[in-house]
Amino acid sequence: MFSFTSIIARLKTWAIAAGIVLAAIGIAFLKGRASERAAQSHQRLKERRKAIKTAQEIENDVANDSRNDLLRRARRWLPDNDR
Repeated sequence: MFSFTSIIARLKTWAIAAGIVLAAIGIAFLKGRASERAAQSHQRLKERRKAIKTAQEIENDVANDSRNDLLRRARRWLPDNDR
């Protein structure tokens, strides 16, 4: 038969083991969240760089066009009230 002290000792052992398992799960969860945040931040940075590059290309394109080319481009997008 088990004595009361041996039951307490087994409960302590199981409690310690459960604590270690919970701590490992918690650490893995937090590490995964941090990794996902870093990946999202990296993705946002890539998208921002792409947007800036596109904006610069458009700016350069517009700056290099002649006045007539700019007017021709604008006519495609602006409504013509004379028609």
